[in-house]
Amino acid sequence: PTRLSKAFSPTSIYTDQVATLTFTITENSVNDGLSNTVSFTDTLASGLVVASPANVQNSCGGGTINATPGSGSIGVINTVLTNTVPSCTISVVVRAPAGVYTNSVANISGGSGFTTTGLATSTLTVIAPTPAVIIKKSALAATDPVDVGTLITYTMHITNSGNLTLTNVTVGDALPGISALNC
Repeated sequence: PTRLSKAFSPTSIYTDQVATLTFTITENSVNDGLSNTVSFTDTLASGLVVASPANVQNSCGGGTINATPGSGSIGVINTVLTNTVPSCTISVVVRAPAGVYTNSVANISGGSGFTTTGLATSTLTVIAPTPAVIIKKSALAATDPVDVGTLITYTMHITNSGNLTLTNVTVGDALPGISALNC
């Protein structure tokens, strides 16, 4: 029988990123010379929508893929699978606000020409980006009290405590009465 499976890639993104939802249609029958027409609608989990652009990719024979940017469903109409093309994929780019989105067999409706037996659930986790740093400053002097002209060594430890990789980070320390320190 013809089987339908689906998966998100990557399975975890930030809210300003997109993921690709790929449907794989596989013909497991012996070479019987017959073709199989497949149609279905995948209603996406609430909040998950087709991205703009949708970047629809279809390696299947013919058919129509309905994936309107901003919509919550993807329709596949009359795509053809033959013994000469025993497996094909349909991919659509999706986006969502922060949350966990599950796409399972329950999301498929109006299906014909395939089985969803053994269809695994695919989950997309969308994370809200949280940039943050922790700055710890310390000062070390050779004497206490600090005499005029004594060298004072300042040390700053900066830790990325957020969930994003930070680049081009600049830390400044305005020292009253002393020239500014930039790292």
